[in-house]
Amino acid sequence: MAYTFDYATKIVSIPQADLTNITGTLYELDTNDFLQKLQAEQASEDGMPFITMFTHNTEVTVAGTTFARTIEVINSYQVEFLPDAQFSARLAGSNNNIFDVEGGILVQNQVQLISTNSGGLIVTEAGGGGPTASSIADAVWNEAKADHTTVDTFGGEATSASESADAVWDELKADHTTPATFGGEDSTLTEIVDGVWDEPMAAHTTPATFGDQVRAKLLTLGKWIGLR
Repeated sequence: MAYTFDYATKIVSIPQADLTNITGTLYELDTNDFLQKLQAEQASEDGMPFITMFTHNTEVTVAGTTFARTIEVINSYQVEFLPDAQFSARLAGSNNNIFDVEGGILVQNQVQLISTNSGGLIVTEAGGGGPTASSIADAVWNEAKADHTTVDTFGGEATSASESADAVWDELKADHTTPATFGGEDSTLTEIVDGVWDEPMAAHTTPATFGDQVRAKLLTLGKWIGLR
């Protein structure tokens, strides 16, 4: 299916097939794609005789920040999402009035629209819209460690492997009791002690570690006893 334009009723119909499925019944409309389809229709032989459907202010970059475009459906045109079924459509990439039922823009049916309008909406991802969970996570973990040395902050802690290990093992066990997590396991001191002392000696041979030193001492002691 494709967009349909009914000039008699002034309704622009958007099929679900032209939306991006995010998960389950949640879909997303790239409003820049919506704009381009309206522009193409207005420039076509069918659309040219009719009054314009929209106004548009493009993205603007101010002091290094790119603010999102604005799209407004005008002149009594309406937008309809099809099929008339229970799913959600998120409007991404612009500030717009597509969701406006009270203003007569949206033909309301069972489809639920989710607006992302914001006075400070900026473009940070390809295709517009705000940052994704993935990009936020990448930005956090890829941040240079040298940029974060403030005392008593997470970034300022554990600046070496040794300090990281100390921070893990010195953490209060009472703070980590969530089932099926490492912190929630070994709920008794006896289990922890057994886990340490029952560990195979052959598994700890890294030079200059406590496990390797203990192994070496025990082997030396065994040879000394054997000589007596």
